[in-house]
Amino acid sequence: MNRFILGMAVLAGTWLVASADEPKADVENAAAAKAREAFAATWEVAAVTPAGATKDARRLVFHKDGTYAALGKGGKELWAGTYEIDPTTSPKA
Repeated sequence: MNRFILGMAVLAGTWLVASADEPKADVENAAAAKAREAFAATWEVAAVTPAGATKDARRLVFHKDGTYAALGKGGKELWAGTYEIDPTTSPKA
């Protein structure tokens, strides 16, 4: 009986800790969404290190949904992918 009570107490404590983390996750998701919105734009490729790393890409287009595309001459899509922003780190990543 004591083991049952101890097990229930451990489970309840685990649930309380998990529940306490949910609002923090919501805040982090909202902060990341806000950071993606601020970052979303079309960026011109001015300089690259190492040379040639972007191949023929002239612009990078970052979208609010966390996707991006590299555009070449004439706006042709060369490749696409996803990106993440973590506004909780310092420096921002």
